[in-house]
Amino acid sequence: MTPRARPRPIALLWGLVLLGVGTTVLAHRALASNAGPVIALAVTLTAVGYLAVSLRGLSSAGGTLSESDAGTVSESDTTRT
Repeated sequence: MTPRARPRPIALLWGLVLLGVGTTVLAHRALASNAGPVIALAVTLTAVGYLAVSLRGLSSAGGTLSESDAGTVSESDTTRT
């Protein structure tokens, strides 16, 4: 069985950028055409939910520090003078 490939943080970052641009365009069009703020709100909430899930995935992939990493410093993390 081959090991599963971990997501690359740069790919997740580009995905989030594209999602943000698409959400902004859709929300702007929905408000500009008077289709209703409800559509814009739904799109925005969907994007926020996706962003939260993506950032959690990025965190578990080693892209950022998690709460369990806070306060732990190994000897290799410190520089000696």
